[in-house]
Amino acid sequence: MSAIYEIFGSDAHEMTMALLEAARAAERIPRGASVALKPNLVVSAPPENGATTHAGVLSGCIEYLRAHGFADVCIIESSWVDALRARRFASLYFGNDLF
Repeated sequence: MSAIYEIFGSDAHEMTMALLEAARAAERIPRGASVALKPNLVVSAPPENGATTHAGVLSGCIEYLRAHGFADVCIIESSWVDALRARRFASLYFGNDLF
């Protein structure tokens, strides 16, 4: 049976981990599987505008997966990511501009 989970709060990292726990997401992923996370980087805009995945969601997913034994977790993005978008990605997810 399918379920819809919802959570309210302001800490995207903690809320993401709580939702993944509630949904028992790790049980749906084969043991030893590689996991790819694809954040939405459609536009160079902050996540509050709704077009970019919040860094807390990404970090919450990574922490949850690692806590459940998934060591091979990577972040993927489309090939259209140019230098400007790569800088934005670095800024959003790592807090600085790596270029």
